[in-house]
Amino acid sequence: MGEPAGDEVWRQIHDDLLEQHRRRAAADPEQHPLIQPAIGATEQQLRDAENRLGFRLDPQYREFLSIANGWDRYDFYNDLLGTGDLGIGPRWDEAVESLHWFVDDIGPETARNLAIPDDYASSYLPIADRLCMLLRDTSQGPAGSIFSLFIDFGGIWPDLYSYLVAELGQIVYFTDQAVFGPHSETWGRDIRIDPPSFSDIITRIIDLSDAAYPGQPVQPNPGAARASLDALDADLAGALHPEHRELLSITDGLCTPEPMLGHVLSVDDIREGTHWHNALTRAQTIEDDYFGYLAEQAAREGDRPPPPKPPVRERILQLPIVPFSVYDGRVYGIDTRTGKVRALLDDAFIPGAFPAYAISFGNVREHLLTVCDHLRGLGITNRASNTERDA
Repeated sequence: MGEPAGDEVWRQIHDDLLEQHRRRAAADPEQHPLIQPAIGATEQQLRDAENRLGFRLDPQYREFLSIANGWDRYDFYNDLLGTGDLGIGPRWDEAVESLHWFVDDIGPETARNLAIPDDYASSYLPIADRLCMLLRDTSQGPAGSIFSLFIDFGGIWPDLYSYLVAELGQIVYFTDQAVFGPHSETWGRDIRIDPPSFSDIITRIIDLSDAAYPGQPVQPNPGAARASLDALDADLAGALHPEHRELLSITDGLCTPEPMLGHVLSVDDIREGTHWHNALTRAQTIEDDYFGYLAEQAAREGDRPPPPKPPVRERILQLPIVPFSVYDGRVYGIDTRTGKVRALLDDAFIPGAFPAYAISFGNVREHLLTVCDHLRGLGITNRASNTERDA
């Protein structure tokens, strides 16, 4: 079980969380009005909850409830239960239903493989919708560990304190996004007020790639000449998007190791088509392998195989897109109707949705800004891994 942390520790977490709520409410009071946590539970309220449950609460959970006896939308979306919810009432029923759904959905065999309990009452205590505390030791964590049903398997923290500290970090991140706007962490400012130029973005991609992919330097190319861009636009019947044109005028193509960007096609690449052709061929191979696997699996299990799909090239070429970049079997195009960069192979994998469905981060500029965010995250992860290895 979690070791007691003391009122001072919980009060600090309480205050830190509340400060983020105040910041978010100031930035967007309609969507995120300020919601205060409930006043801390009395000893009698804690004992009443324990009597209903039939066991004594984890020491850390007890301490936290004595500071905040429940908190609606504590993470801006979900409710932490208070003593009046434990073991009784609609919030408890909803939390238990989510837990039952999770355990039933993964099944006993999967639970064993994940080393998590597959029973309800003796193993988990719901403390919020889709957030539970382990009641007994498992190979995944000791009693008092926190297990989230929201994220992929392995989302477990050794105690309530560790969970709330991690959650606070996420809440700060999303609050900063709301207050300073998207991509603010990467740029250190509100880029809605002071937007970076395309040259700034390319420079940032190059710099961030050094930390994200050590030993794989990214070098920009000279920008395409105006005459070349005009000729390309003429070839495309005027479909060259202004942001795509601006990017090519700064660097005529760009080779990166990042799958979200890959090899940004140059003017000559787009006009000549070899890289695009090779990427589509590779995409077809990937899809053939994938659906072949599904067919073999269906045959083993006596199920009907997935229906045949038109070739990738046929499906992609029917779209009104201008080729943008390629990475192995990934192909990105700019939708001429919207200006958005689309992950075309991902589109092609969605049964029945192609070609209307589009996976996109936005237009060229927004796509590159999202790549910067991703590269920044990879660089931070690499630095943390190197620190652990060197320790």
